[in-house]
Amino acid sequence: MTVVKTLSMTNKTLKRLVDMSEKIEINASLLFRMMINYFHKNKDKIKELVEGDYNND
Repeated sequence: MTVVKTLSMTNKTLKRLVDMSEKIEINASLLFRMMINYFHKNKDKIKELVEGDYNND
């Protein structure tokens, strides 16, 4: 259940970043850095996302 919430939140964030990049013409490099910055600030989210695939008991 946590994995689904994490993936959905991550997809929502990614969609927001992509939409924003289309509106203000952010290049791919900047978009990638924004994603890295998001996960750097929210380390628990990337940890849940990665571990979720392997801890399905």
